[in-house]
Amino acid sequence: MDPYQTVPSIHPNLPPLRPVNRRTLEHAGPCPYCGGDAHRSDRFRVWLEPGKERFWCRACGEKGALSRLLGEDRPVLRPALRRPRGGRQVAAPVPAHTAHYRALYTAVALWAHANLLDLANPDPLAYLHQRGIDDPTVARTVLGVTRRDPDALATYLRHAYPALLPYSEAAGVLTRDFGGELRAHPNLCGCLVFPYLADGEIVDLRTRTYPGKGYRSLAGGYAERGATSPFGWDDLGDADTVLITEGEIKALITAQAHRDGRLSVPALAHPGLSYMREEWGAALRRRGVRTVILAYDSQRRTAKEGIVQLAPEESWTIRHGLRLAAAGLEVRVLRLPLEPAAAKADLDEYILAHGPARLQHLIDTAPQLADYHRSLPRHLLKQAKLPLSGNGYPLRRARPQRIDTRTTQRVVQQPAVSLVDARAQIAGPVADHAAAGAGILVLAHPPGAGKGHNTVTGLKTYLQTHPTPGQIVWTALRKEQILDQSGLELTLLHGRSGQNCRKFAEAQVLTRRGYSVRQTLCQRRCPFVESCAYLRQFKQDSDFFAPQPLLLATRWWQDAAVIVLDEFDPAQLIRSVQLDSADLARVAQHSDSVHVQFLLRWLSVLLGSAIDRAITGAILLTELEDCAQTDGLHLGATLHEASDALPTQEDSATLAGFPRGATLADYEAL
Repeated sequence: MDPYQTVPSIHPNLPPLRPVNRRTLEHAGPCPYCGGDAHRSDRFRVWLEPGKERFWCRACGEKGALSRLLGEDRPVLRPALRRPRGGRQVAAPVPAHTAHYRALYTAVALWAHANLLDLANPDPLAYLHQRGIDDPTVARTVLGVTRRDPDALATYLRHAYPALLPYSEAAGVLTRDFGGELRAHPNLCGCLVFPYLADGEIVDLRTRTYPGKGYRSLAGGYAERGATSPFGWDDLGDADTVLITEGEIKALITAQAHRDGRLSVPALAHPGLSYMREEWGAALRRRGVRTVILAYDSQRRTAKEGIVQLAPEESWTIRHGLRLAAAGLEVRVLRLPLEPAAAKADLDEYILAHGPARLQHLIDTAPQLADYHRSLPRHLLKQAKLPLSGNGYPLRRARPQRIDTRTTQRVVQQPAVSLVDARAQIAGPVADHAAAGAGILVLAHPPGAGKGHNTVTGLKTYLQTHPTPGQIVWTALRKEQILDQSGLELTLLHGRSGQNCRKFAEAQVLTRRGYSVRQTLCQRRCPFVESCAYLRQFKQDSDFFAPQPLLLATRWWQDAAVIVLDEFDPAQLIRSVQLDSADLARVAQHSDSVHVQFLLRWLSVLLGSAIDRAITGAILLTELEDCAQTDGLHLGATLHEASDALPTQEDSATLAGFPRGATLADYEAL
């Protein structure tokens, strides 16, 4: 008989297991000690390879030989708390009894809360205060503590709620000892209790040992017990941005700072790093949440058999982030900075050590999931079996499907305003806006709405009524759009090209290097500047029409009375300067500032580490800060000192020591 297929039937006291590796006969499922969802949990692992039979739970840490778990070689370990390993079928939760389970959780939570406030046992409450949780938070979230005596909870429920006892085993609250007597489940003995509140009800309980570490869940699947809401669900209010973390104390500290007005976002927590229900994204959308910030712990990557691997928090950030993004949420990633000698950074400890203001800065600068995804090395993503980052553009076209027009009803929505009326309404505001000198006029109507014609009508009215109308500048994405503006006499401006600039190749090199072409080349090194067709066109006394990239070229448009931005695209005004390692080396050779040398060295280190990844925006600044901390420096102070050491813009434009009759090769070697 194949053991790969028959483990659940041979040992009915084991939870349902799924095969995950045929070579080692590895199975996964919920843990019999700390619980888990029967259909999706994979925290508990069992290996059935002959001679290597063993088990391990990565959540609660229980591990050992499989014979111990099956009762053949049971150790004498907490015998009064151990569930009997015989053939008795353990009661399984039934979704129809969810109301009874929640009544039990409420009773246990109130009993545990009273224990926490007991003056005869001050240690648990003092521990919570030490972790930064104040008394209002303790009262509002009904935190509690259970007794170590396994008979205490059973006795309380037997006297106060006898009608709920038949449901206590399936709810994961009580279990039976070897004699068949009901006692508290081991996960509810001597632990802090964190109730999960959703829609005014306590839907689940999670516990934590103190003062040591170790979260525990109730036995039984989450879905079967009705525990389908994350921790902190009732504290969201009408927030449109939510921080999601792992661990109840982290969420409590963050939510506490939010209620005090020291953080801008509330927090949710899910039980275990790997456990996030797929339907939570849609539930957050229905609640009005638009942005989620994943904020898990930061720890250093470890090597397995000499191969560096992504940290678990990095892997699950990508998995959960992609799932939430598929639900229509904007996902951002908050990574806590690691101190040089630290192995891990916890969210709650970071707030206590650095204050909510520092965390708020990380929240404000948290990069998008796509940027974070691109910053991870591609070979590590492949090793973790994660999707590679990309632009999401489909590589294959979907097979066309036949549409039956006889049965398909086409729904045509009538516009609230007709096209004729929309066009007629454009001219008036344009004339008023131009006459008042209110600023730049941006045309945001979609193409085909007639905005150009009626904008021209409004501008003509302005020209006829204003005593000193001044110059009009019209910009668009393409220079061919000048043909759409009939009624205005506009002079088309042309960008720099080989036809109107005799130093066009040198100008291209200077632009790529980030130099001002007009100051560096035209005014100092071009013998044809007096007869330059490119510069001469800006001296005309006329109303201009130009493509939007020309707004970067010179200041020819700043004295205009009216500037029209037709289908304005801000990306047209972004000037990118690309520098490679050779450029950084040339800068280092011509700078004596130690701060500049530090910055160049850090950039070189990041450039070398970005062979199969992309580092942009806030992620680049974060990694630069890590490099600065490694050298015992502060990035902001180093940037300030390096900026002061740079030559002025005028000195930079002179290109000191650069030959006047330089060749194109000399420009490329700048």
